[in-house]
Amino acid sequence: NVTLGSGGQIAVDGNLGTFSVGSNLQTSGGGRIHVLGNLGDLSVTGIIQGKGSEDIVVGDDLGQLTVLGGGNNGFGLQGADIDVTNDIQGLDVRSGITDSLITAGTLIDGGTLGTGSNGWNIGPDGTVAVFDSQILAGYEIRNITIGGDVKSDLPGNPSSGRVTRIVAGEDASGTF
Repeated sequence: NVTLGSGGQIAVDGNLGTFSVGSNLQTSGGGRIHVLGNLGDLSVTGIIQGKGSEDIVVGDDLGQLTVLGGGNNGFGLQGADIDVTNDIQGLDVRSGITDSLITAGTLIDGGTLGTGSNGWNIGPDGTVAVFDSQILAGYEIRNITIGGDVKSDLPGNPSSGRVTRIVAGEDASGTF
């Protein structure tokens, strides 16, 4: 496990080729990962659980985001804010996304699917693949296969539900 609590940070001033976590990555206690350049590959065998604000920030491109955990224990990406200035060039989240925000300044591309992905870039936790989450790219989203429902509980839960959106042509600041 990698757990980054309040004020905890992994900061890289340039590029980071590969960051692999053999279990869970948690920034929910207040920490973050900040790479000023490119992050080639972020691979997590367990889940990523964030606090919903600047959990993972990449100054240029993210080559591949792989999250293998979740399933019966919950979604693979939970409450995370992933902000990439330019492109996300590969996406493999096996057990879905909940309460999260993924933004890329230009492009989100599904890339090459990993072994065991069932042909999906975002697989389901049960029947739901994307729940109360937003996936935004400033220009283009391509080659993404979602293997489950895309849902929001906002209509039935107005006090704490969130809007679920997948939008190409909107950047992190909300500019279309």
